[in-house]
Amino acid sequence: MDDEIAALLAEIGRLLPAESENPDAPCLLVAEVGDNYVGPAIFENLGTQLRWRSYDRSELTYALLDLWEAAPKEKRWAWIEYLLQNGQFKATFVYPEDISPDEEPFSRDWTTAERYFPGIPIVYPPWKDDVSDFTI
Repeated sequence: MDDEIAALLAEIGRLLPAESENPDAPCLLVAEVGDNYVGPAIFENLGTQLRWRSYDRSELTYALLDLWEAAPKEKRWAWIEYLLQNGQFKATFVYPEDISPDEEPFSRDWTTAERYFPGIPIVYPPWKDDVSDFTI
């Protein structure tokens, strides 16, 4: 593995638990990444539920973009699955040709979370009335 890619993957593992109320909980980051675009979802396994959480750290966004840009143009992935548990991470890259054009990105979030944590319901935070105060 390229040293730059290894360092960026390690950095993502450092950043993921930084804002969590449960930093030791197994955590799954899934993200669609492209040219100046990151569409992430983070799921924390709290045992009886998967808690979806937002994040306020632009460092995570930039680390994902840097990771995507570190791949040669002809080998750039479109989707990452990054599982962090017990201080170890596993990253899986999915390439554009392996994604069905009929698949909705939001449903990919849920189906991926279900694949990693089968049978555990996903819980989303309550909707805030003031949308300007809601951070994703």
